[in-house]
Amino acid sequence: MFFFRKEIYLSILSLVVGIIISTFIWEHIKLDFVNDEEIVGQYSLYAHHSLNDTLRYIFFISFPIFLFLITFFLTKNPDYYKNFSLNIFLLDSQKGISKKNNFKTFLLISFLAILIFIINDFSIGQMDVFEAGISLSGSTLLENKLSPWVDVYINTGFFYDMLLAKTSWMFTGFKSVGSYNFFKEFLNLLSIISLIYFFYEVSKSFQDQFIKNNFFLITSFFLILYLDNVNIWRDLPLIIFLISILNFINAKKNSSIIVISFLSVFTFFWSLDRGFFIFFLLIPFLIFVLINDKKEFVKFIITISIFCLILTISIDKNILKNFLIHTQDIFFNHEKLNGIIHPSPFSDDLNSSRATKSLILLILNFVISFLLIFRKKSIFNNNTKFIFLFFSIMNFIIYKSALSRSDGPHIKEATYFSIILLSVFLILFVISYSASKKSLIRNQKKIKFSYIIIFLIIIFQNKNISNIFVFPENYKKLVSSQNHKFLDDDYNETVKFLGEFFKNEECLQAFTYDQAIFYLVDKKSCSKFYNVWVIGSKNNQLDYINELKNKRPKFLLKGGNVNFQSLSERYPYINKYILKEYILHKKIEPWSIYIKNQN
Repeated sequence: MFFFRKEIYLSILSLVVGIIISTFIWEHIKLDFVNDEEIVGQYSLYAHHSLNDTLRYIFFISFPIFLFLITFFLTKNPDYYKNFSLNIFLLDSQKGISKKNNFKTFLLISFLAILIFIINDFSIGQMDVFEAGISLSGSTLLENKLSPWVDVYINTGFFYDMLLAKTSWMFTGFKSVGSYNFFKEFLNLLSIISLIYFFYEVSKSFQDQFIKNNFFLITSFFLILYLDNVNIWRDLPLIIFLISILNFINAKKNSSIIVISFLSVFTFFWSLDRGFFIFFLLIPFLIFVLINDKKEFVKFIITISIFCLILTISIDKNILKNFLIHTQDIFFNHEKLNGIIHPSPFSDDLNSSRATKSLILLILNFVISFLLIFRKKSIFNNNTKFIFLFFSIMNFIIYKSALSRSDGPHIKEATYFSIILLSVFLILFVISYSASKKSLIRNQKKIKFSYIIIFLIIIFQNKNISNIFVFPENYKKLVSSQNHKFLDDDYNETVKFLGEFFKNEECLQAFTYDQAIFYLVDKKSCSKFYNVWVIGSKNNQLDYINELKNKRPKFLLKGGNVNFQSLSERYPYINKYILKEYILHKKIEPWSIYIKNQN
């Protein structure tokens, strides 16, 4: 391996000791529970402070790394590793990148990714009336001229909540669930190609031609295999952000400054959590820039300020004000209403095994990234080694989404990039080791041909290649299918009934988790809280009640097929008002229609 030497064994031992100590301390890191907002959720049920998991996480990751670095700098071999100082993080003025790059290979890999996308079945499956319903109904509200943040409480982000489905309908020319499904897959394809391009840029920096030729090809094959049927499209701004950081540290291009600054401001409108991820990644990056070049730092500050000014001038003041209010509310309260307590590492807690693996991955990625930076002899022609540190920091920040809701799917989603980074490191180690074997270098064309064949066999063995020829038909069938194709028969019948029942009503007041109902009956929401999941606090409950008092909707819809925690338990103030002001009018499973009490 290109930097593992016996002198760091003691450092690895200290890392293991740090992990053991952090595991024992985990449960003892806790704050006194407070719930002034009266938010009902798992945290309130177990009197669990919303910052407990975050503090535990920060300590669990940072303490072992701290012990590792202390031991490393006390025991390292000075012939191979640098002494600790800020100079370690200085950029090399030599920015040479080999002109012999793999752009034709990149185009070939991109074509292969597109080909795999085309041969998908694009089958018509059941609609997720909760998750998909958020975007579908949000776009329906947008078409009904409701203003984001003013008339609609946005939880995830303007693009995700209100613009995603609308964009898909414009993209395909069909207002349908199928268009929404296809467009998400298309965005996912763009994200995968962008990630492949990122590693193409990394591959251009290797000094050794053997490593250069093989790293990109093997990494690309791995990405296509690993990300098959994995959704990373929401992380597209993060991938572009990483690419821009890489371009900046190697060339200090003004275009990179513009892209980084733009994403730092406007990603909040793509998705709030991704906006915060980029914001918290921007902070260490700007510190890194300041260490290296104060003039470049000033450029960033000015450019970011200009984009903030453009945002302030171009957006309606009322919208901007409510955007800031909503963002603040979600930042401080979303985890309290949405949170699931993170499992203790190495315990019998549900999902503990998956969470523990994720935490270990994060630690290992940081350690390897630091070793790449501290090593005197670089395998890169330029400053590319620093990008792995920012990649690790990004993964560290992304895991916050798993702390906010620590169930299996969210932990898995927050770990994708950590797995990718560690796998890339392993690929790099293997290729670097192989580069020292003359027999492998002499036969690299045969070896390259072999793993291309192996890749093609693996990727296509479960694919219906004939779909290439019927892609236009499959695409047209998907995007043009009517809503009832995505619903079971019983549910579809009830939707038809509700559509007729509320046909003459100006808006629909729905107190249900079935978020798709506004899209399915093509009605705007009487309340800005069309997504009742995000109401949360007592103040928001009182806002919801005030809307009911002011708009006085004749009917109120409850029930539906999505059964999370009872809404009457989560929102006692709203439930009390509804019981007082509304009576049951009609019941059609799984729905209940209430009518305004005239007394």
